Amino acid sequence: MGVAYSMFRVYIDKYSALSAALKRGKEVADVEVENALFKRAIVYRYDEVTREAGKVMDPYTGEWVDVMAETKRVTKEVQPDVTAQIFWLKNRRPEKWCDKQEIGQQKKHGKRQRETAILTGHVPGDTLTREELAVVLSRFKKKYSLK
Repeated sequence: MGVAYSMFRVYIDKYSALSAALKRGKEVADVEVENALFKRAIVYRYDEVTREAGKVMDPYTGEWVDVMAETKRVTKEVQPDVTAQIFWLKNRRPEKWCDKQEIGQQKKHGKRQRETAILTGHVPGDTLTREELAVVLSRFKKKYSLK
C-alpha cells in the first residue's frame, strides 16, 4: 500500500470510517470461513461441469467462433470432515465436547472420592493438580508400605 504500519494505525485511530470498514471486512471474512467450516462438517453436494473447446458458426456473420461448450454435468457429494465436526463442536459446545472437563470432575467428586476415582482409573491422570498427585502418591505409598 505504500504506507508504514505505524502510520496505518494512526489513520485507523483518526478516521472512524476506515476503522469501521476494516471491521466490516473482517466480519464478512469470518462469516465466510464459518460457513465453509460448517459446510465441511456436513454432507454437501455440488455440480462438477466439464467444458470443451469447440467451434460454432455465428449465424449473423457466418464465421466460425471458438466457444467453450458444456459437455458433462455431474452432481458430486462430499462426505463430512470429522476434523471440522470436532472443531465446530469443541468451539460451539465446549461444556460438552472439550478435551478436559477437570472443573466438572472436581465439583462432582469430593476430595476423597476424587482420589479414589484417580486410583481406580476412572479419572484421567493428566487432569491432576500437583497437590492432588502428591496426596495420591503419599497415600498409595502408605497403603502399600513403599518408601
